[in-house]
Amino acid sequence: MKNKKNYEQLAGQILTLVGGKDNITFFAHCMTRLRFNVKDKGLVKEEEIDQLEGLAGCQWTGEQFQVIIGDAVNSVYEAVCQLGGFQQEEAIDENLDGVKKEKFSVKQIPGRIIEVLSACMTPILPLLLTVGLLCSIYSVIGPGCLNLVSAESDIYRLLYNVAQAGLFFLPVSVTLSASKKFGCNTMYALMIIFAMMYPDFSAILSAGGFTVYGIPVYPTSYSGQVFQAILICWVMSYVEKGFKKILPEFLKTSFLGLLVVLVMLPISLCLLAPAGYVLGTGIADILMWIHGVAGPVGTALVGATWMLLIVVGMHMPLGMVAGITLMTTGMEGTVLPVTMGTAFLAAAVNVAVLLKTKAKKEKELAASGLISILLGGIVEPSLYGIYLKHKKVLISYIIGHTVMGFLIGLLHVYVYVPTGSNFLAILSYLGADSGNLIRAILSIAAGCAVIIALIMIFGVEDKKKAKA
Repeated sequence: MKNKKNYEQLAGQILTLVGGKDNITFFAHCMTRLRFNVKDKGLVKEEEIDQLEGLAGCQWTGEQFQVIIGDAVNSVYEAVCQLGGFQQEEAIDENLDGVKKEKFSVKQIPGRIIEVLSACMTPILPLLLTVGLLCSIYSVIGPGCLNLVSAESDIYRLLYNVAQAGLFFLPVSVTLSASKKFGCNTMYALMIIFAMMYPDFSAILSAGGFTVYGIPVYPTSYSGQVFQAILICWVMSYVEKGFKKILPEFLKTSFLGLLVVLVMLPISLCLLAPAGYVLGTGIADILMWIHGVAGPVGTALVGATWMLLIVVGMHMPLGMVAGITLMTTGMEGTVLPVTMGTAFLAAAVNVAVLLKTKAKKEKELAASGLISILLGGIVEPSLYGIYLKHKKVLISYIIGHTVMGFLIGLLHVYVYVPTGSNFLAILSYLGADSGNLIRAILSIAAGCAVIIALIMIFGVEDKKKAKA
């Protein structure tokens, strides 16, 4: 796919094969995939979508249907939005006319959680990536690395404060996407979040001893938190729908927002916000506990399973959870240090395949995939085009990533800034500990060396395929 016409053609085919725009209740994209939630799964023609030229594959993850595009995902996403009339700032009506809703079961809970996290966090990834790169720039030019500028210089303070502002107002960004996901009024939800973050009121909440309608408020600060916004938008969607049913039409314009906010204040400040805070810090504590108890074994397990998690689309929620820990504690040492090395290990796979295989098609896939990995941080084209087709290659990658993960846990490597997943990911290891970057490089280099050695020794294609 090289031009706009091709993107539009592919977008039209995808839109038709997922059941048309009227079958879509939620539509978003991440760095490599289009993500659909649909009213009727039976209308999705999975096999036909899988055969479309220009795709790396498709799959269901929980209740979400994912179409794996790769590098061109942004262009295809824009084309689908244009053809379907989708606008990110507006929630799509989730009412289903003439189609029966699936009965709820406990088995659906994990899938629903993954779906919600993806829908709420995926739209803010560009913000997090930009924040991470800004952090990387001032870390590199500042006193902790090259010492080109002082911490008191204007350029350092500019980049630092812009990046920190992005993290501070993270609840606002999450509210924008969460309100769309749950279908509540964005402005009502933002009013609650703004109140929680308003400096004077935030100071009152943090000091303790404050009540809402006589109900005590848990004393803490909510800047930089994400779960509160998700929980508030979820509950608010039901409160708002309830008032819409009972209020006469002539009262809705003037009083709907007032009633929703008045009801949501005690629910938000006394229940949901504290629950979100406990959930966020609890996840951070769990990851730190795993790091402390399992150590190298835990990080090795992350390395061993990471590429398989990408295959089933489970890598995004785990990465988001780890990212929340990073934003909560300022560092993360269980998941992100291992996953940030993915681009370099995948690049090592492609280099080894280029050197070892004699098949022209494999060389072309490895070369184009290498560029996508290093510049875009996109591994899916290589994953589906090479790794999964040749078990020797996949096993070599898994062993190399396991070795890297083990060393990262053994050497106590941490990630300090949320950078992108391409070659710039190496900057994520920059932090207060000047030796952390060196230990990270050694761990990544060891993993790459293992991968290249295994592929060069055992080859790419199996014997049957080689004969064919």
